Amino acid sequence: GPGNDPGPIVEVAPPSGGQGALEFLWMKSTQSGPFNPNTWMPIPNSNSPNYDPGPIFQTTYYARCVRR
Repeated sequence: GPGNDPGPIVEVAPPSGGQGALEFLWMKSTQSGPFNPNTWMPIPNSNSPNYDPGPIFQTTYYARCVRR
């Protein structure tokens, strides 16, 4: 229900390929479906393989982006 804390989203397998340091960016949206830059918002200070969203008050979708 609203205000529940779902707990952290943890990495199951690390990214592979390429060389150099990894840079992570987590994004969130309250709308399902394909990526839409108007509804998916970057989460500030989310440069980590794992993310703990804290309490959420509506259905929220998360995606992790990674680059080298």
